[in-house]
Amino acid sequence: MYPGAPHIWMTSTYVCDKNFVGDYGEAVRKIRTDPDAAVAECVRATRDPSKSGRYANDTAARERACRNGAFTSGNSKLLRDRMVSALQNERLHSAASLSLVDAFALTEGQCWASQMHDGRHYQLLVPSVVMEMVGALRRRLLPRVHEARGGHEARGGHRGGAATRGQAPAAAPGGSSG
Repeated sequence: MYPGAPHIWMTSTYVCDKNFVGDYGEAVRKIRTDPDAAVAECVRATRDPSKSGRYANDTAARERACRNGAFTSGNSKLLRDRMVSALQNERLHSAASLSLVDAFALTEGQCWASQMHDGRHYQLLVPSVVMEMVGALRRRLLPRVHEARGGHEARGGHRGGAATRGQAPAAAPGGSSG
C-alpha cells in the first residue's frame, strides 16, 4: 500500500443461495439436509492435487474449506466477518488510511437484484456499491483538500457541511441548480 494514500476495502457480496438452480442448487440442498455428508463428499472430491494443490494431503484444511467455503448464504456471512476482522487488524497495525465499503450489507437479503440462476452478482445494486465507494473516497480526500487550502472550503465542496443521503448538494452562488 502507498503510505498516506486512501485505500478502500470492499467486502464480498451476500450469496443468495435460494437463487441457485442446477448443480449449485443441488449442492445447497445437500448441504442443508446433511451437512456432514456434503462435507465428507467434498473432502473426498478434493484429494486430487490438481483440485486442492498443496492441501491435497491436509484433510483438516480441506474439511475447513469444504465446510466454510461453499457458496451458501451462511458462509458468505462468515467470509464477510473474516474480511471485516482482517480490516480491523490492519487498521491497528498500519498507518494506512483504510475505509470499508460493506458490499455484503448492501446486498444481504436483496435476492431480487440477482438473476434467478446466479445469486452472487447484483447488477441492479452496482450503482449503490459504486456510490458507497465514491463516498468513502470523498470522505478520505476532502479533509486533505481542506487542509491543503489552509482550512478554506475546497472548490466544489458543500457549504454548511456534507449532504446527507438523498439530499442534493447546495448550488454554488450564481450557479444554476439544474
